[in-house]
Amino acid sequence: MICKAVNSPACKILFDMWHMQRNEGRITRNMDLTWDEIAYFQIGDEPGRNEPTSGEVNYKFLFN
Repeated sequence: MICKAVNSPACKILFDMWHMQRNEGRITRNMDLTWDEIAYFQIGDEPGRNEPTSGEVNYKFLFN
């Protein structure tokens, strides 16, 4: 909401996928809701914030 209100291409968010999965578990929905405001993704698999595809997050699906 802040990025939309500022209405500037310089206002973007870091989408931390590990925190999203750990705190909400609704990565796909939240990516869809914020896609225009995402500048880049921070990736870490859950549990343990390890390498992608080593845990429960299906990164191939998310980035398809």
